[in-house]
Amino acid sequence: MTLATMLALQLVVSPLAVRPNDNRTPAGTLASGVLTIKLEAVIGAWSPEGSRGPALEFPVFAEQGKAPQIPGPLIRVPAGTDVRATIHNSLAVKLCVRGLQQRSAATIDTFDIEPGATREIRFRANTPGTFYYWGRTKTSRTDGPAQTNEAHLVGALIVDPPGAPARPTDRVMVITTFRDSIQLPGKKWGRHELI
Repeated sequence: MTLATMLALQLVVSPLAVRPNDNRTPAGTLASGVLTIKLEAVIGAWSPEGSRGPALEFPVFAEQGKAPQIPGPLIRVPAGTDVRATIHNSLAVKLCVRGLQQRSAATIDTFDIEPGATREIRFRANTPGTFYYWGRTKTSRTDGPAQTNEAHLVGALIVDPPGAPARPTDRVMVITTFRDSIQLPGKKWGRHELI
């Protein structure tokens, strides 16, 4: 197959439909104190107004072999769990990922994944709390989740304290944002609003 044919095939493949994540079901497999999770950054088609509304394309996280989700797959473990996360970058650009680490560290760890590459991250989740992980493709590596269309590259990371229920029934809220793709003549997007 020629390169031109492969590129043409990529253009006709539509993005995977994104499904809403109510953050009640943890992703991955937890066995013998180890959570194994395989994540993938993909372009997904999100219809925030439902099936009758327009589909907008965003980079999002998915658990490998499953539909992409907004917010990304829930990582939820009891304190003391070893986390083995594999992240595959299916995007056409470099992906910067932050927040997949033990949270007692002084700084938040950042790592890059080249297009088509896979990276494994291992850490022990010892600090109970509600955290998040996120990815970036275009913006600063030092801030939290982006205010642009890559703002959906985010997911919850929950570390339950000792003695917490084995199957919690709460719902974890993760709020994401995006900017409308409609541009008005003579107007530019400001940091937070149309100016």
